[in-house]
Amino acid sequence: MKAKDATSFTLAHQLMTFTHKRMKISYKHFLALLCGACYLFSPALFANTLHFKGIEDLSEQEIGYVVFKQLCQEMGLKVDIELLPANRAERAVSAGLAAGEIMRIYSYGENNDQVVRVPTPYYALKTTAFALANNDEARDLLYKLEQANVGIVRG
Repeated sequence: MKAKDATSFTLAHQLMTFTHKRMKISYKHFLALLCGACYLFSPALFANTLHFKGIEDLSEQEIGYVVFKQLCQEMGLKVDIELLPANRAERAVSAGLAAGEIMRIYSYGENNDQVVRVPTPYYALKTTAFALANNDEARDLLYKLEQANVGIVRG
């Protein structure tokens, strides 16, 4: 590893360690740190536009697309996000054709050693069912579901 690469790696590692310790910083500042760390690893990749991938046909990715793009725009960063099937998005990142992915489940980082997990989420999703207030049967069903321990979807 060249001296410049080693310095870049050390600085990027320090940025990630800083954020990993759950310091209270804004999402804008965190994203700026992340983009700075990515730039240190590959300046040529980020000369004009940051290229990210996302997963197509998932509503949460569509929302992440909007939020991520807006955060970058507010910081004056040019971002290009392309939504692809999950496997194609992963292959593009692994091949170095993109800076990363806009959102993945936690285990993606455990199974893919070529990426660095951003420890601070910029978007979270929690869903629940609703029933009409005047529909007793639906309310009863949802009450029964509330009492059950069905499971938790993670990621």
